[in-house]
Amino acid sequence: MGYWKQVKAFSLAKMGKTKNFCLRNVRLGYGIGGKWANAKQAMNENKNKGALHPLSTIPTNVAVPVFTAQGVWGHVEVCANGTYYSDGVRVGKPNSTYQWGEFLNGVRVVSYVHTGGGGSAFKVGDTVIVNGQGYATSKGTGGKTKNFVNRKMKIINIANGRYGCNQYNKNGGITGWWSGGHLKKA
Repeated sequence: MGYWKQVKAFSLAKMGKTKNFCLRNVRLGYGIGGKWANAKQAMNENKNKGALHPLSTIPTNVAVPVFTAQGVWGHVEVCANGTYYSDGVRVGKPNSTYQWGEFLNGVRVVSYVHTGGGGSAFKVGDTVIVNGQGYATSKGTGGKTKNFVNRKMKIINIANGRYGCNQYNKNGGITGWWSGGHLKKA
């Protein structure tokens, strides 16, 4: 159990409205400088970090970037507290080809706060001891990892109430996703 917390504030008043500049418009709303040239690159950053989620899991208490890979450059909108905005204008909920991300141009905009486990919440960057099998995805689907016993890992992402850990205790790819019951502080 837990909730999504806004890490980087979003302002609809500051969001740009220039057509065909969706990534720039969204960056303005978050006050984030440029890194990627287009929305597809920004989406792939989330995908590579394991921080791209299905639209069916979009949080309604925060503002998150919403991506599609359609077209050459892709497209990005913002869902702020359950309402969708494209180029600064309110729009309807997009179709199912969209996904939402935790990052925009290298900046984390939201973070999952775990509230279970008797108040011993873990956060990104914590070193933990992992016991048991993890999953390939943050939703607890896909293949399972090998069974780890007292393996020291670093939490590098939190999504859908699961912890993405790296077995080499350094920045890099996610070894697997575990629920809080499989972790203890190192």
